[in-house]
Amino acid sequence: MSKFTVVMSVYISDSPVYFEDAVNSLLNQTRLPDEIIIMVDGPVDDNLNQVLEMYASNACIKIIRLKANIGLALSRKKAISLATNEIIAVMDSDDISVLNRFEKQLPLIINENAGVVGGWIEEFNSIPGDLCQIREVPSEYKKIYSLGKWRNPINHVTLMFTKNAYNAVDGYSSVRHSEDWDMVSRMLVKGVIIQSIPEVLVHVRAGDDMIIRRRNIEQFKGEIKLFLKMYNIGYISLFHLTGNILVRVILRAFPTFITKFVYNFFLRN
Repeated sequence: MSKFTVVMSVYISDSPVYFEDAVNSLLNQTRLPDEIIIMVDGPVDDNLNQVLEMYASNACIKIIRLKANIGLALSRKKAISLATNEIIAVMDSDDISVLNRFEKQLPLIINENAGVVGGWIEEFNSIPGDLCQIREVPSEYKKIYSLGKWRNPINHVTLMFTKNAYNAVDGYSSVRHSEDWDMVSRMLVKGVIIQSIPEVLVHVRAGDDMIIRRRNIEQFKGEIKLFLKMYNIGYISLFHLTGNILVRVILRAFPTFITKFVYNFFLRN
């Protein structure tokens, strides 16, 4: 069970340049993927189509086109259902995986029987390293379980997991904007072993746009729905439910620069 599939979704608003960087970071790995499934989530423009055509002849890449946009979680879910391998890795269309990412992750799943393996991310603006900002997450299951009651305890774009772990909770749900935290919380309740490697595995494009996205009303609605689900499955208490909602209301009431400060200095580590 050493073969694995990488799933990626791309849609019309994605940058062709960033998308090409993301795919190339997969094709230059020290442990190459056995299969890469790229879901084209609805119609895309000519520039993205040109990049897709570059990879159409690559034997390990499967390009699946959807007639309409169904969103990131559902397109990932579709890709996973089509994967021929039992190990799945997640990749975003504008990020860059470090060259030994999969070489680092596979042994934990194969030899240590972890169901899910993630790692740290390094956020950047133009080139990796320009912000010197790393989002660290706990390595051990117990600490991940504890942190997950308050904030997302994993970096979703770094995840590699088995289909058994994924299917144990029926994978991604309909929760928008927090689908990764939702899935991981259900895995934790099920007792799926989740570990994180204390090293940067993926370089993630960040900047002020990310803070703005975190403040929008749809993101807030998704978080509220998530917390209610976490409460209903017994993962968090009423205290955690109330506290999580209150903190997010307060953060959105503050000016953007304060939200950015809190995120950079308190929520990243």
